[in-house]
Amino acid sequence: MVEVKILEFGYSLESNMAIMKFFIKGLDKKTKEQMLSMLENIPLGELKRFEVTSDTDNGIILLERFSEEEYPFQLNIPSEDEVVSVENMVKKFMSKGG
Repeated sequence: MVEVKILEFGYSLESNMAIMKFFIKGLDKKTKEQMLSMLENIPLGELKRFEVTSDTDNGIILLERFSEEEYPFQLNIPSEDEVVSVENMVKKFMSKGG
């Protein structure tokens, strides 16, 4: 079973974009390879939208960059419902292999 947790969210001064970091575990090897090869090639301007910052047997840590308009949290500090909603959306996407 795929599990997703938001580890970090906010704004990156380095990329001048909103960011979110996810911990994802429970992907089978084939799905993980397919998803990562697809996600790592999605551009966002001159940057990549997704970046794997850690890949271990325990799971992956995936950084996603957002334009301000795409950032899923309406306020600076998201409600618990917003966090759960985003985690569930990522979980559903990763479980289906895209």
